[in-house]
Amino acid sequence: MAVDPVPWFIQAPAEHSAEVARTLAYQAIGGKEGLARAGDLIVRALPVPGGAVQVLPGAAGILNRGSGGGGQAYVGRVGAAVTVPIAATGSGGGRSDLIVFRVDDPQYGGQTPDSPVEGPYIRLDVVSGVNVSVTRVQDVPGHEADSAVTLARVDLPASTGTVTDAMVTPLATVASPRREESVFARPRIAADDTPERNLTASVGTGGEFFPGGGGVANEFQVVIPEWAAYAVIDASWLSIYYGANRNPFGDYWLEFGDEYRPHTWPNKQQFEFATQHFSFNAPLTADEKTTNWLLMDTVPIAEKLRGKRATFAFKAGYGNSPGAGSVWMNSQGGLGCRITFVEQLIAANLA
Repeated sequence: MAVDPVPWFIQAPAEHSAEVARTLAYQAIGGKEGLARAGDLIVRALPVPGGAVQVLPGAAGILNRGSGGGGQAYVGRVGAAVTVPIAATGSGGGRSDLIVFRVDDPQYGGQTPDSPVEGPYIRLDVVSGVNVSVTRVQDVPGHEADSAVTLARVDLPASTGTVTDAMVTPLATVASPRREESVFARPRIAADDTPERNLTASVGTGGEFFPGGGGVANEFQVVIPEWAAYAVIDASWLSIYYGANRNPFGDYWLEFGDEYRPHTWPNKQQFEFATQHFSFNAPLTADEKTTNWLLMDTVPIAEKLRGKRATFAFKAGYGNSPGAGSVWMNSQGGLGCRITFVEQLIAANLA
């Protein structure tokens, strides 16, 4: 019969179907193989480096790659740290090994364990002697149909029996990384145009909140998700004025953190963390001119900020001394910032 006659969710005495249960697992992970959360199943050297690595607790979803197993998946969990032995290399050359989280399902040709009841049907394994560029066990000849998720690669030099963290390259990603967006938009910075909106500080002194002045909303607060590992920050200063017969140049950036200090953080910052500095440089002309400042950066989120309320502040400073009335904003200007907190970034963004 083409349709499973006994769905697994019918109560006893009906018997469940393993295929339907695996289909449920596939739906639960959205058909995406990988870790359940950032930080799961981390592979690292032993606390005292030796001839093994340690895999930390965590969980993962693993696609069923057996013949006829499409649309099915397994879920597996490591409840406590596990030590995985790594063979030493000889003097003839180095070697690369993959650390994988593997399912052995006898229904699809996997090995049958000594105890059919207790298993294990899912285990940590080492695939030894792979090409140094390999990042997936399925790219290793003979392992194309493995139902396994690749956790890390260990690259050992010749004549080495001790694995250090420098030899371990993490390869696993979160199957469905979480994302959360926060938006700050201030279309008018003030009700009128006053000298307080001028930029006056230098980069060398740590810059200043810009636009400055009493009542200007040049900072905002966000509760950072507990799982956030990175933030993608997209900020704008809208309608910046440059004075006539002035040639100002300098930097603008965002600072953030949970503790304000009066320019006593490193680099004379007012908050502990900052985006990249971006440059402005106004050409010398006989007329006033306007422009927009645009900023985009990816920043790591320190563990101390996760789950806490943090302040984000718009900052700027001169690189020269162009004189009063060189850079300012008025009531026609605005500020905006979109912050996307992410649990995981693609590998290209982590370089």
